[in-house]
Formats: sequence, structure tokens, C-alpha cells
Amino acid sequence: DYMEYNRCLVDSDYVIYCGTIMPNNWGGANGMGVVNGLASARSCRATHRYPIIGHQESHHCDPRTSHFNTHKRAMLTRLEEATGKQFFFVNAFISDGLGVAAFHAGHAQELNEVEWDFMEKHYQVDSPQADILVAGIPGKLGYSDSHNPLTFLTSIMVIPRWWVGKPLMREGGVLIGLGECRGIYDD
Repeated sequence: DYMEYNRCLVDSDYVIYCGTIMPNNWGGANGMGVVNGLASARSCRATHRYPIIGHQESHHCDPRTSHFNTHKRAMLTRLEEATGKQFFFVNAFISDGLGVAAFHAGHAQELNEVEWDFMEKHYQVDSPQADILVAGIPGKLGYSDSHNPLTFLTSIMVIPRWWVGKPLMREGGVLIGLGECRGIYDD
């Protein structure tokens, strides 16, 4: 993988990275933010390219076995080796109402299991497999406006990937996406 990062990671005596943790369809939980947050666009392509996010073992939310998360952890390890330092993370967990549910702080190797356990306890629910899944998407999303049909389709396809243990939808299931689409396309 190509890795290109902000010079501050080398020049700083100590790096404290403040981030947020919430459920994520790529690996179950986001985190280790320095891997993408202080990287160039070219570096971000290393984790966000199809062979990583499209990999069969990236289509679930178990952070321990997710190909995406394994890849990100390997990049963080290499980045810490190259800079000769461990990065310190202060992560806020976002609650259902977009408030803060908890804070965790430490080095990634210390935090991963603690944060994954927290995610499982607070965000994971048992659900039977569905033949039909009906899901709605809000008007505003983290990256764009869901009124754009392309953003809407991308967002609605995230939901079937939010599973641990067994897929949310049975093989051959139907996904019905609900949202307001006004035909507006972003540049």
C-alpha cells in the first residue's frame, strides 16, 4: 500500500489524535483515525479501494475479523514503526441522539478490544435474518445529502452490511429503501 502522511506525525514529539467511534459498515467500528485522518487522498485509497472494502470479509461488522479493519491495523502498525512512536487516541463514542456516550483514551493496541466490547454492549442487537428489509435514510448524511440518488443508493446498501455472525438478509432477500429523492446530483 502507498502510505503518505502529514509531516506532523514525524515532527511532533507526541501525537494525540481526537476522534469519534460509532458503528461502521466497514469493520464494525471506526477508529485508529490517524490512518485516514492525517493521510493524503492517495493514502486513503489504500484502505478505501475495492479490493479492501469490496472484499468478502469486509462485508460484515465484526471488527476482529474484518479484512478492512485488519488492513487498517496493519497500516497503523507500519506508520508507528516508520515514525518511531505510538499515537495516543482520545475517542468519543457517539450515542443514538448524537450526544457522547463515553470517552476512551490510550494507544490503539490497548483500546481496540475495549472499544469493540463497548460497541457490542451498546449498539449490537439480536435480529433474525430477514427475507425483506425495509430501511429509511435521513435527508442529511455524513458525506452528502441523501436527496442525491447516487448518495441514497450508496447509503441504503450500507445497511445490509451491518451484521455480526450471520447476514441480516437471507440469500435472495429484498431490500426496500425509503427516502426522499428529488433528482439532485452533486458535482
